[in-house]
Amino acid sequence: VVSGRPGAPVAESGAYGPLPVRSVQLLGSGLAHALQHIHGAGLIHRDLKPSNVLLTIDGPRVIDFGIARAL
Repeated sequence: VVSGRPGAPVAESGAYGPLPVRSVQLLGSGLAHALQHIHGAGLIHRDLKPSNVLLTIDGPRVIDFGIARAL
């Protein structure tokens, strides 16, 4: 589980200081998994940034597909 307030964007998690190493590892792994699914669905997000990633108990969730494109 990534440290931070569940449902909050990753951009807000740094407001309380640096994330623990294990949280960063889980976040990176979760983002890689999410992008694998997004690309597998034939989409490119094109605007991946901390404010477009929500922290959840199940891992990070990528949001805001406003400028996404089909592969």
